[in-house]
Amino acid sequence: MRYDRNDKSLLFSVKSTLSDEEREAFVKESRELLYKDLKELVSAPGSPEDGSEDKAEKEETEEQAAPRRKGIGAKVATAVAVLTVLAVITTIILAIVRRDLVLFGYAMSSVVAVMGLVTAIAEEDDDISGSGLRFSGKITGTCFFLLGVSVLILIIMRKNFQETVFFSILAIIGFALIGVWTLIAGLTNIFAYKFIYREKIKATCTGYIHKVDFKRGRRMLISPLFSFTRDGKEYECLYDFPVEDINGEIAPGDKVLIGTVPGHPESVWNKERGKGVWLLLFSLPFLGVAILMTVMTVTGAIG
Repeated sequence: MRYDRNDKSLLFSVKSTLSDEEREAFVKESRELLYKDLKELVSAPGSPEDGSEDKAEKEETEEQAAPRRKGIGAKVATAVAVLTVLAVITTIILAIVRRDLVLFGYAMSSVVAVMGLVTAIAEEDDDISGSGLRFSGKITGTCFFLLGVSVLILIIMRKNFQETVFFSILAIIGFALIGVWTLIAGLTNIFAYKFIYREKIKATCTGYIHKVDFKRGRRMLISPLFSFTRDGKEYECLYDFPVEDINGEIAPGDKVLIGTVPGHPESVWNKERGKGVWLLLFSLPFLGVAILMTVMTVTGAIG
């Protein structure tokens, strides 16, 4: 993933570990930045609050602005996420008032399908994220899309099934998709360095990049910052998937061989990530339950 010096959600440091004071200050700044982005999202596009534009931004060259631009798909995905929250709240209120769970099911499955589809499309447009992030977004979005569509079809055809069979099929869909999702993620994690990030480039570590992961309880993610030249162009990149602890295996000044995607040198793989086997093991119970329930449903043991 290319390092954007204008991205305040990324903190550069020569230290791999931040002090408690530095950590708290960065978490606070990142939270404020997140709130600001959400506020700008719901405001009218192209109308700054103060009614003026920053001259520095206005005079910025196309080359300087390029790393900071986000694809239209990513913006649409974020907008859909906000609208989804509003739609879910509205649907819950309507379902409670009308006591209509079917309405709630229709709305929720439709929302999940739309979010999944937009997520899969949006990741393709992001010109900052690496190939690993785009691929992960496609897999996640596709699974959510299939989940939403499957549940929507199941609800439409609900009158053709007994109640126990209906809920059995619903459970099968959920377990199967979770199993397939984690299975693909595990296989990708294991074979990515050899088959996807197969182009090896000599790079120099110039420091570390810290990032707050608000999705998982304010975890502090970290990645070495790599500097290298490819085809006459200079790059500053970090791992597509930063981790919580790099154990100091790479220090500033070290020259290391990194794995990148052919044609996309901004995509850097952390070969020490090591979660592939665990993801594969995690997928087995879900796939096993899905297969078992499918057999029981088909043979009539359920319903």
